[in-house]
Order: sequence, then C-alpha cells, then structure tokens
Amino acid sequence: MSRFFALRPGEARWVFGGSVAFAFLAADVATGGLLDHFDHVVREQIQPRAPVTPWWMGLPGDVGEAGIAAGLVVAAALVTSQVLWRGWPMLLALGNLVAVEVMTLLVKTAIGRPGPGEVVGTEGYPGFFPSGHASTSAVCVGTVVFLVATWGRPRRLDIAAWAGQLGGLGVGAVSALRSMLEDFHWLTDGVGGLLVASVTMTLGFAAARRYVGTALVPGGVEPP
Repeated sequence: MSRFFALRPGEARWVFGGSVAFAFLAADVATGGLLDHFDHVVREQIQPRAPVTPWWMGLPGDVGEAGIAAGLVVAAALVTSQVLWRGWPMLLALGNLVAVEVMTLLVKTAIGRPGPGEVVGTEGYPGFFPSGHASTSAVCVGTVVFLVATWGRPRRLDIAAWAGQLGGLGVGAVSALRSMLEDFHWLTDGVGGLLVASVTMTLGFAAARRYVGTALVPGGVEPP
C-alpha cells in the first residue's frame, strides 16, 4: 500500500480498523443483529416528533447531494490548482468523490436496507445503509477544507489532512443527526456513512502526500 499511499502508522491502523468496523456494522445490519436492534430502540426514543429541525441542520444535508458536492469540490480544486499551479487537486477531488459514491452505492445495493419511516420518492432506491448524505457531505467538506488548507505557508499536508477530517466528519455528523431526527435514516446508517467517508479521506489525503510531497512549495523544498 505504501506504493500508492504515504500512510502514517496511525493512519494505517485507522484504515484497517475503520474498514473492519464498517464490515462488522454492515454484516450486523444485513442480518438483523444487535446493532440493528439498537437502531430500533434509539428510534423509539426519538419518534414520533414534530418534523421540524433548525434551518442550519439542513445545510449539511444539501451539501450531501451528489451534484452540489461535486460542484463545490471541483470549484475548490480548480481554485487550488490555480493558486498552487499544480494539477493534483483535481485528481484528489475526483478520486475522493468517485470513491465515496461508488462504495456507498455498492453497499446500499448489496444490503438493500429499508428506511425507518415512510420516505416519499424512494421507489427503486437501493437501500439506506450507509447514509449517502452523511458520507458525501463529509467527503465534500473534508476535501474542500484540505485543499484550502494547502494554500498557506508553511503548506503542511499533515495539518491539512487533520483539518479536512475534523471539518468533514463534523458536517457529516450533523447531516446524519438531521436524517435521524426527520426519520430518514437509522443511527447505524449515519455511522456507516461516516466510516466510509473517513477511510476515503484518509486514503485520498495520504495519496496526495505520497505524490505531492514537497511539490506544494515552489522550488520543491518543504520549509523546516
């Protein structure tokens, strides 16, 4: 894996642990296990409730729409490419978005989990696990934050990666919470979406570190 990704030891452990946790979560959801039962317990404590959430909680959900997310990430990548005079931001942006969308769709289709409530317009919908809005919004915001964080001096990819993870997962968590409150998703749908997003961002940011390295700085010398 080191051939393609410059993973730090902690990142490598997280990719492995996050992938195992996601596989366990998916298996539990698919077989109606303990966590699936816990989902129903949590929903009983939340629902029924008035279908009103603060307006600001709707923003992460909007960012979770694939079209909006693609527009934001591509715009950030184009600006970053112009600022740094490099082409790698577009590759990172497209790689992160394609990876999270493909992974989410594949698992949704394989498991075909029904939603907790009556959701209008879901005929032909592949499934609710993992939450696509949570995973997409997290990767979108995380990638944008990572790209913007590379503009400054000194341009540290490690700092940019941490900022991207924290920003992305924070927004993704709000999107997941909103979907639970409005009875669109189960708790584990959101957790699964965040795991997919975090692993995707970890690998994407590590790939940027592997192939970019000191190229971020004019002259190819990273400041001490």
